[in-house]
Formats: sequence, structure tokens, C-alpha cells
Amino acid sequence: MTPDDIFRRPPAPRQDDVLFRADYMNMRTTANVTMGWSADILYADGYRDAARVLVQRVTDTDWQKNTLVFPIVYLYRHHIELVLKALTVNGSYLIDKKLNEDEVKTLGKHRLDLLWDNFKPILREVSSMANYSIRPEDIAGIDSYVRQLTAVDPDTQCFRYPTTRKGEPSLPDLMHISLSVFADGMERLADYLDVLYNGFLGLKDFKPHDSWF
Repeated sequence: MTPDDIFRRPPAPRQDDVLFRADYMNMRTTANVTMGWSADILYADGYRDAARVLVQRVTDTDWQKNTLVFPIVYLYRHHIELVLKALTVNGSYLIDKKLNEDEVKTLGKHRLDLLWDNFKPILREVSSMANYSIRPEDIAGIDSYVRQLTAVDPDTQCFRYPTTRKGEPSLPDLMHISLSVFADGMERLADYLDVLYNGFLGLKDFKPHDSWF
């Protein structure tokens, strides 16, 4: 028996392979990554779409749930992170608020609780300006979701790596996750934030266009 018999050779990478290119013979899988003013939400929507596809895969196959759980939770969480950042930037523009140094630093991090804390007062001011009522129970619900997400994965690392930087298990106390329950909750949160985002875009018409980003 030769080494070639033991290690069956799959197609291997080659030096002249070009990974980032169009394939005009297969446009069905050639994506357009040209981005304009909506780049923030394009990224966010991509992570949400990917999570939905994986949840559907679990629903259809069942047996992949123990591996797909990690990207599913990460993708939904990252979607929420990106939307909160976009809402903070857009909302601060609408109320002519200059973000302070701490708020800007938070935008560069991954803490959902801090991002939500940054955005809440902005949301209240924008809703007051637009004469749109934000119900206290809505805020309480988002508080609860963000608190739960932060408790399990404070800095977006726990579903990306099996161990922490200290070598400890990333999810020591979490045994089971119903992906259907989790996805339903994330879709509710994402839908709510999506309505806010689209509302903020509608309000931009009341501002001079030359100062819009």
C-alpha cells in the first residue's frame, strides 16, 4: 500500500487559482458586492439570510443541528449587532447628536448590551421628534433579549470558538438550545429593529441630503 492509497488526493489548491473573481459562465452564483449608502444593512441582511437558510436546513435534516447551532447563533447575533450600530449612527444624525468618545468606541466593539444602551436614548429622541410612540413593553422585551444574548455570549466569541482565550470552555453551562425557539425570537427582534431602520430612512427626507452620510 502506497501513501497515495492511504491519502486519497482531492483537488488541491493551485498557485494560479483566483478566488475573488466573477464567473460569467455561471452568473447564478456570481454575487454583486458593489455597495452604496446601504452597505451597513446589506451586511446585516446577509448574516440574517444565512441564519435563516441554516435554520431551514436543520428543520429539513435534523441531524446537522449539533454543528449548525454555532453558526446560526453567531449569524443572528451579528445581524443584531450590525443593525444596532446602523441605527445608532442614523438616529444620531436625525437628532443632530454628536456621539461622544465612549459611544464611538462602543460602535467599534461587539457588546450588544452597550450598543443597546447607546441606542435607547437616541431611539426615544427620534420617536419623540417623529411623534411615534415606543411602547414600554417593547423596550422591556428588547432589554430582556439583549440581556440574555449578552449573558451567554458577551463579546461574540462563544459561538465562534470552543474555548476562551484562557483555554476554558466557551459555553460551560449551556446544554441545549431549541433552534426553532431561538430563531423565532431572533426573527421577532430583527423584524422590530428592521421597522425602526426603515422608519429612520424615511425620516432622512426631512434632513438636507448633502449632509446625509
